[in-house]
Amino acid sequence: MFVLLITIIGLLYVGSSILLRSWVANSKPALLAAGIVGFALTGLTFAYSMRYQGLAIANILWIGLVAVLLTVVARWIFQEGLTSRQLAGIAVIICGVILLNK
Repeated sequence: MFVLLITIIGLLYVGSSILLRSWVANSKPALLAAGIVGFALTGLTFAYSMRYQGLAIANILWIGLVAVLLTVVARWIFQEGLTSRQLAGIAVIICGVILLNK
């Protein structure tokens, strides 16, 4: 159940970030409102996830997942570039998430 919740949190956070990034480009209030609602749902889901795992591990896994997903999305959707050093950092994050996951 915990892994499912962390996955949902990651997807909600990434979706909300995409909405807010789109709002910056388009200034459509609906995008802003949807992004804010998405972040609120992210927080609620994160709070619920702590029933299954402690704060530190839940938070680290969530942040690691979001960092990797947002990097992929930013590169794919918004054509944002990455340096070799940044890619190495993402690899370290992935290793850390794997080591922390029970």
